[in-house]
Amino acid sequence: MQVRGRHLVVAWTAVCLTVVAAIVLRTKAGFEMRARVDSIESHMKALDGIRGDLEAKVAGMKSRSELAPKAKLLGLRFTSDTEMRILPVPSNR
Repeated sequence: MQVRGRHLVVAWTAVCLTVVAAIVLRTKAGFEMRARVDSIESHMKALDGIRGDLEAKVAGMKSRSELAPKAKLLGLRFTSDTEMRILPVPSNR
């Protein structure tokens, strides 16, 4: 059986359409992936902003001016520099 010209045209057309379909599907998947990555990136930026706010709040809560009134209510006080004792810690070497 000899392959005629019209059969070659149909075969090459099918090959070309298959390749174009693969390219279109791959491009569509790429755009969908990029949209998901952009969404995740914006979510991460929002979480980083919240984290910065929380770190600033914690830093403010650890300050001496914030802790002093609460310590006074509990009957505590901060030590002065002359009251501090440095304890030597023996090393295990």
